[in-house]
Amino acid sequence: MQNVTSESVSIPSYAVVHSLLATKYLAGSGLICVLWDHVLTFKDEVQYIWLRKQLDLVKIIFLMNRYSNEASLIYAAYIFAGLHGPEQLNQQVRYSSMPLTSELTVYMQSCVNFVTVIAVFAVISISTANVFMTLRHYVIWDRRRTAMIALWIAFAISYTIILVLFILTVLDVRKHALYSPILDTCTLSRKSYTLMGIWACMFAFDVFTLILAITNALERPYRHHVDVIINFKRDGAAFFLALTSLRLMNLAFSIWMGPEDTFLVSFFVWGMISLTLSRLILRVEHIRAQTSQTGGTGVHLFEMDQWRVERYDGGY
Repeated sequence: MQNVTSESVSIPSYAVVHSLLATKYLAGSGLICVLWDHVLTFKDEVQYIWLRKQLDLVKIIFLMNRYSNEASLIYAAYIFAGLHGPEQLNQQVRYSSMPLTSELTVYMQSCVNFVTVIAVFAVISISTANVFMTLRHYVIWDRRRTAMIALWIAFAISYTIILVLFILTVLDVRKHALYSPILDTCTLSRKSYTLMGIWACMFAFDVFTLILAITNALERPYRHHVDVIINFKRDGAAFFLALTSLRLMNLAFSIWMGPEDTFLVSFFVWGMISLTLSRLILRVEHIRAQTSQTGGTGVHLFEMDQWRVERYDGGY
């Protein structure tokens, strides 16, 4: 267990207070969006996920994405809402530098545990989204061997780097996790550059897969330039663009903002990525079920902005 000292107590400035309050409300907003979307899509979840006869990879990915992420966001919202320490403890640390009490030590250790647990679940969430993303691109490329090799090599390289950076980030962040008795929540004393590296690796992987999607759309026979856009859109362009944009936001904030803003948009972005992936999986399964019912063997198309199946006798 990490030794907890008085330096682990944070007396925040006015700017830090604003940042932590913004983090608190954005984390709560992300959680509300995810839970509300869960309510809206629960009927489809039961139909296309829970009633599946076999426990396949799609079902595992969906359940891990939805329920582990919801648990993580609930935990984060609880931490940022306040660890509910005794009011006398807050008053003691706020106005003096009295020796640490056992209660304060517990809260500071809670902050250390928080960043560790959240980091582990974040990597699981990232991996879940990108495994499905890789498999989806493989299907879009008509299961070509070259596409499979390129995708899994990129996945292996990026996640080897991410795993190394993840270990370094956990070790680094655990040293700089602080407890703020005034706000009754957790913050960091310095920026984590290894965390920036993780966001950068994820963004690079997203850009690579986005380029693959564009390349796939360009390789298909088309009569007009607009056909390329149509092909790109029906391959799930909105999902890929949304995922890339959200992770770019994480990277940008980690580079340009201070240590108190480390989690400013992270949990909101986390929730939006989880929500988007859940809807994409349900949409693909909806189309698969419809096609199975109609006995179709044509090309199955999906668009992020509507539920539909289009059937073609051949070609594009």
